[in-house]
Amino acid sequence: MDTAGPSELLKTEKPIEVKANESLSLVIKHERQPNERHMVQIQNKNEVDVSLKKIR
Repeated sequence: MDTAGPSELLKTEKPIEVKANESLSLVIKHERQPNERHMVQIQNKNEVDVSLKKIR
C-alpha cells in the first residue's frame, strides 16, 4: 500500500503542541478500530518515531 507521508497528510491540520515529558492520550472514537498504531513527532521537517503504550 502506498500512502502519503505524515507531513503531507497533516498539511491542513493544526499542530498539537506538547511540552517535553508531558503525557498525551488519544481516543479513537470509531466502531472499527485500526489494526496498527504509529505516532511520529515532526519538528523542523524531521520525523522521529514515538513509542506508544496501550492503556486499555
